[in-house]
Order: sequence, then C-alpha cells, then structure tokens
Amino acid sequence: MKRTMKTMLAAGAALATTLPSLAGIQLNDVYSEASLTYENGGGLFGDDEYEYDSDTVDYLGTARAEAGNDPGGAAWSSIFRYQGGTRFEVRQGLSYDSMWADPADFRSSMYSRLSITIDRELQLDYSFNWSLDSAELRNGSFAILRGSTYVDGRTYSSSNQAAGSSIMLDPGAYTFIFRLGGREGSNWMEYSSSSSSQFVANMNFSEVPAPGGLALLGLAGCAWRRARRE
Repeated sequence: MKRTMKTMLAAGAALATTLPSLAGIQLNDVYSEASLTYENGGGLFGDDEYEYDSDTVDYLGTARAEAGNDPGGAAWSSIFRYQGGTRFEVRQGLSYDSMWADPADFRSSMYSRLSITIDRELQLDYSFNWSLDSAELRNGSFAILRGSTYVDGRTYSSSNQAAGSSIMLDPGAYTFIFRLGGREGSNWMEYSSSSSSQFVANMNFSEVPAPGGLALLGLAGCAWRRARRE
C-alpha cells in the first residue's frame, strides 16, 4: 500500500513539473464606447425634443451614455477582468423609463475592443447570455482578429441569439471586438413600460495539458485504482 502511494505521489510530482503554470496574458489595449439618441415627438404635451449623448473609456470599466429627461434612457458598454486575469466579461445594454402620452424613441450603439498578447497556446471558451425586456438589442457581432486576419466570431441579436464556442489560440497578439445596437421596442406607441435589456459575453482562457502531462495523469489514475484493489 505504501509503495503504491509513493508511485502516485511520484506521478503527481512529475505532473506538476511537466505542466507549466497558466500562461501570462498581457493586456495591451481596452476601449469601450456607448452612444444614445433620444427623440420625443411631443404628443399631447410639450414640443418635439432631440438629445444625443456618448461616452468612451480606455480602461477596464463602463462607458455610459444618458439622454432624455422624462422619459430618460441609458446605454452602456463595459469590459471587466476576473479570476486572476484569465476571464474577461463584456456587458452591453439599453434601458429607458416608462412613456405615457409623449411617444419617444431611443436608439443606441455600443462598442467594446479588447487587445491582449498570449505567450503560449491557450484554449478560449466563449459564451453569450441575454437579459431581455422590451428594449430591442440587434445587429450584434463578435470578432477575433490576429493582426488583420479574422480568426473566429459570431453575429447575433436578441431575436437571433448565437451559441458560443471553444477554440485554440496560438501565441500572439489578438483583438476581440464587440458591436451591438439597441432600440426602444414600442415603435413610437404612446405608452411603453420601462425596460432594461442586456447582453453579456464571457471569455475564459485556460491551458491544455501537454501530451506528456496527460500520460502522467493516466499513470496516476492507474496507481489509484491499483491501490483501491489492494
């Protein structure tokens, strides 16, 4: 029994030295932009109104545009980094207040760009999640570029959602681009309840064990089963 345990420990020690630590991911550039156009047709009260707002950030965080007063709306685009730098999250969305006798229209545009350099082959798992109300999110796209070369991507909208994927990325510099449009969903009807719709993309980077490391994992598993039998 002790000899078998020593075999398992030796395999584990060899595995630890064979598998490199998670590759460094260097953050090169971050940029987010959100814009919002507000039009109020006046209706039964007041004059026609038009307002436009935009915001940009070149750091991890949120660009947020706000326009209109009663009703008012907001559009946002964000990039965040988690789990020691191996997971990135992009959030884009549109919200607005209830409209009564004054028909109003909100139109938004959201854009985020993330540039990184990875120093060895990594697996990227990306997925998309939606939190939807009556605000429309449409004309969305996700693209991975290496230099000017297209690597992978998707197009999507709240009515035509896309599935994520897993791909292997070779060492090098990559740019990830997210675009999305939004619009108030009542089509200028005289009443629309408040709404908030959001799109969230998650990108997780992980290292795939080398073939030698996988063999050692199998050796450790065999030793464990042999110990169970004894």
